[in-house]
Amino acid sequence: MEADPFLEKITKNALTAKSGKYGTRIGIGGGFGMSEERQPTPHAVAPIYENLKYTSKDAYVDIKISNKDIALARNDTGALLDTVKDAIDASYEAAKWNVGRMLFGDGTGALAKVTAASTGTIYDESGSAVTVTELTVDDTTRLIEGLVIDTYTGTTLDNSALQIVSVDHATKKILLNKAATTAIAANDVLYVQNSKGREITGLKSIFDSNITTIYGLTKASNAWINPSVVDADHDISDVVITNAVRMAERRNGKIDMIMAGAGAYQAYEYYMRESGINTSIVEKRHFVSGAVGYDIMFGNRVVTLIYNDFVPTDEMWGVDTNQFELRETGWNYAVYQGGSIFNLMDDTSVYRALLYNYMELVCKHPGTCIQITNADAST
Repeated sequence: MEADPFLEKITKNALTAKSGKYGTRIGIGGGFGMSEERQPTPHAVAPIYENLKYTSKDAYVDIKISNKDIALARNDTGALLDTVKDAIDASYEAAKWNVGRMLFGDGTGALAKVTAASTGTIYDESGSAVTVTELTVDDTTRLIEGLVIDTYTGTTLDNSALQIVSVDHATKKILLNKAATTAIAANDVLYVQNSKGREITGLKSIFDSNITTIYGLTKASNAWINPSVVDADHDISDVVITNAVRMAERRNGKIDMIMAGAGAYQAYEYYMRESGINTSIVEKRHFVSGAVGYDIMFGNRVVTLIYNDFVPTDEMWGVDTNQFELRETGWNYAVYQGGSIFNLMDDTSVYRALLYNYMELVCKHPGTCIQITNADAST
């Protein structure tokens, strides 16, 4: 599973406290002024600083292996190692995928909204048919097989720990591993299990105007914290992108990455191919596990434009990656006093390990970001 290019690009620093605050400078110092001979020189005025606050979030991955699996594989060392290794690999994949998803979220943990609910069928290990809940949702980009979810009606938890066993992205239908205990209806919302309101401050927290506060500040009272917005009017081009990047320059933002939703990226690909401009598509140039994209020269700086499934389909999000850092403890296993990472659970024949990371995405100056709306092709 590839790492997210944005995650690969930003700085990672050690998280040292549950919460904290940091200062960011707005604009320049105020001590400049003109004068003349024998006239007073300007008065020094300190730059404008604002304090932003963050609270760390708790991320966990639960791993379970049955004693039966271990016993049956005991005489085959390779099989035993494969059993344990696969469980651990799956856990790290879950951690990587979910952190990549959270980077583009709004902190609420919301994945999708239900549009319809019905019954479906899956088959157990014996081949017997099992009736389960089938959901149609508004968006499947944040859903994947194996993910465990909760369902809410408003603020009420209706169902917990339902696992997604299949996702049909074309029809936007998902099958769950069992029938819901409480009926799921249109407008119910899916969340990652136990995560409602507990996720990191993702990019959507910056770009979504419906989110009114960020890092302890109210957006309406702090205009500088809001990204610059450009309406492409369904006609994306280099001119539109260049104008947006220039807007970030006014706030000392050096945009080096633009992430485009599906419709916006497709529209830009069409523009580049039809415009007759000398273009080149680059791959794995900036990132460890990079993505195919375009390099755009802006002065003496390269701005890389890539596709990202988590960005709204008709938008482009531009960031100065130097303004971001992921503060985290790193992924580790919860181990007490040098014991094994796997421990037998009380009253069960199941061994459990817990992978953890405490983290938060910090943006030093959210106002350096740019948002290009209506960047998809006109219909």
